Amino acid sequence: QALAIISAADAAAAHDLVEHFTALEFIRNAGSEDQRKALFARLDLGETFGLATSAANLDQAVTVTEDDYALRLPDDIAGSVKVDADWIIVPAVNTAGQPLLVVLRNRPNASWEGLLRADQVVFLARGAGNLAASVSTLLKAAVALGQKQRELSGLLIDRLADDGTARPVIGETFLAIELLKAQISSLAANIDAAQVGAENVTFRSVRNNAITLEILMARLDLVEGVSEAGLIASLDDDLRRQ
Repeated sequence: QALAIISAADAAAAHDLVEHFTALEFIRNAGSEDQRKALFARLDLGETFGLATSAANLDQAVTVTEDDYALRLPDDIAGSVKVDADWIIVPAVNTAGQPLLVVLRNRPNASWEGLLRADQVVFLARGAGNLAASVSTLLKAAVALGQKQRELSGLLIDRLADDGTARPVIGETFLAIELLKAQISSLAANIDAAQVGAENVTFRSVRNNAITLEILMARLDLVEGVSEAGLIASLDDDLRRQ
């Protein structure tokens, strides 16, 4: 609800918050309790977090490779951050398939060879990537909801001067808002259930619920560069494996 309100006033600020809170969801499921406390303590200092991902896709973790006794990230990963954040969070996986979370101080003007120190890498709980990606979808939908609500407000303000041709647009916009609200509520409830370990709700089932919301946003032309056919195929493949 807060993101929808912010989005109606400043879409760019809302998108930055999507990255920030998605990064925090990854941190919530990574490392030891002391490591998590240390990272969350940075919030009290007013510091922010941004995401660096593989081709801007949270469903595909970045692969870290072994370099003698160290781990190495791809050279271009740190440069993929699109927000002015204090910290960079990189969902990753090692060559053995273990989920990891890389935590880097954002130093845009500093040279970096991609080598990681031990204190920059923490283990990520299995399935946590699916949950964080679902949280990201939820937040992006909230941003889209705010923009649609702003659009509807503008249409309603102008309706008295309208000759009637714009009335279907008002109806379509209202329908989009109600569909988004329904799917957002459904996904939020499933995320809450998964976070407390409710029966019959898994990280994967929550991700499928999120993909359903992504398909809706694609059909409403609320996202760019997303293949509806690809999302449906992913959903179909996963449901067949269940």
